[in-house]
Amino acid sequence: SSLDESLDSFPEDGVTVICASSYNGNPPDNALKFHRWVQELKPGDLSGLKYTVFGSGDTVWASTFQKVPKEIDELMAAAGAERIAERGIADASEDFDGM
Repeated sequence: SSLDESLDSFPEDGVTVICASSYNGNPPDNALKFHRWVQELKPGDLSGLKYTVFGSGDTVWASTFQKVPKEIDELMAAAGAERIAERGIADASEDFDGM
């Protein structure tokens, strides 16, 4: 589901994989609510959740490349979620499928 749709049933435990992108440094339209939600999390809100983030983007937009995926990753960790793998990074200017 989209990140916004996931808020209705966001898990409190288990493993969650977040796939995200940035558009001019902002979340895409289907992740606006999720991005606001994750910014409002407090320490401990996601304790018990294991997660990883996969970010897609294009280094042509160097100043905003991976901005939203990086924010989501950092905010989830700050809220107590346990990162189980480093953030995956895909660059449309490179071998996107290979990454």
